Amino acid sequence: MVGVPHSIGCETCRKRKKKCDNRAPACTACVASGRICPGYHKKYKFINENASLLAHYRKKKYLLEEVGADPDETVALSRSSGNRNYYTIRSYEWICWPLISSRDHDGANLVYILQDSTSQMVFPLSSHGGFYHYIPGRLGRNLALDSAVACLCTVYADLLAADGTISKDAWRKYAQSLEALRLCLDDPGRCFQSETICASIVLQLCELLTNADNGRWNQLSHGTKALIQNCDIGRFRQPFERAMLESQRAFFIVQDINLRQPCFLAQSPWREFLRETKETALTPASRACVLRSKLCDWLVDVPVLLEEVSGTLHRGHYGMKLERLVKRAMVIHDQIEGWYLAEVVPAVPYVQQRGDNGAPLRPSAEYSQPLMGVLDCVTNSTLITLEDATSTAVSLLSESDGFHKPIDFSITISKRQQTINNALEYVRRYSLVAAKPLEFGLHQLRSLREG
Repeated sequence: MVGVPHSIGCETCRKRKKKCDNRAPACTACVASGRICPGYHKKYKFINENASLLAHYRKKKYLLEEVGADPDETVALSRSSGNRNYYTIRSYEWICWPLISSRDHDGANLVYILQDSTSQMVFPLSSHGGFYHYIPGRLGRNLALDSAVACLCTVYADLLAADGTISKDAWRKYAQSLEALRLCLDDPGRCFQSETICASIVLQLCELLTNADNGRWNQLSHGTKALIQNCDIGRFRQPFERAMLESQRAFFIVQDINLRQPCFLAQSPWREFLRETKETALTPASRACVLRSKLCDWLVDVPVLLEEVSGTLHRGHYGMKLERLVKRAMVIHDQIEGWYLAEVVPAVPYVQQRGDNGAPLRPSAEYSQPLMGVLDCVTNSTLITLEDATSTAVSLLSESDGFHKPIDFSITISKRQQTINNALEYVRRYSLVAAKPLEFGLHQLRSLREG
């Protein structure tokens, strides 16, 4: 509601109930009747401008526009209720206008962070997971999620400020968010709500943003894994829940690599579910997420395979079992490498160097987004791990029977390592926060290879 000047005539005409023409310095009616015209006192009439504001903001990127969509097609009037108008957005479900509550403001701020290029340099939320686009429409249902989003928006505001330091208000909201999450986890009715799981994931990011090291990020990730593992698989057919699962799959696998145990995602029910329900690529960001999902399909088998190879080598059995494991390792290696050459490499413009025709192993590349750099990094690390294990196993087989010819991957591994270093450096330059979980994952793969 805003005030606009509004005049209804002079006071004399109003009392006489005569029509006033508002002429200056005196109206015609007062002059004709010989009366003194008192002039015109401007009054303000308050009107409801919601309709015009909605029309004005419908093309504003920071509020309503969907990534990669035509702004004219993004917003469609769905319904109105009382004095609040509702617009439906394909990416963000419901955003209400006017922004009355603090939750409304947090939802609008989150949309702004998702779209603002400067905010994405702090940490690219779109690359982390597509579930962030659904959060504004789910605020107000769960205290833990409301608190986590309020904390996340405050932390981003602090990091984007001139000094870039975390304020006391952000620390206070972070403590409140952890307490709200604990209360929801203690409540059987809210423990396994999708919003509670989402709050746990958002707080992982808050931990990464507010601490120089990993802090409690890994602990929160373990808690998220326990929540998802104990949920009904069918729930993850829904877009919001599926996007959360996809954002965490690689972290779960890496955690179990660290624990030297198979990941629950390798179990038959989860494997079949993930195979049946594939994501589709709509935007460049979601395309990268689809590629990440496909890599996880193979990555989940690598720890189990390498543990079997390691156990066989330690027992000194260099017979048929080890040979079968080598063949399995080569099959997985060839599948990942074939997919990498067909899907990832074309999406990454590698820098051509004179005399070097090894396209995926060229030492430098330009990535469209950090997630592509992460994919390049993790894929080559996984291939090195398989190549190391295969080379070691085949050399021992050759020593034991003399029939197997040793395989030398040293040149290929050296080139892959250069690609890994360049990709990691790119991610670090883009966002130090995004590099933290990547470095953690690379360390686990390296320790698995050494083990």
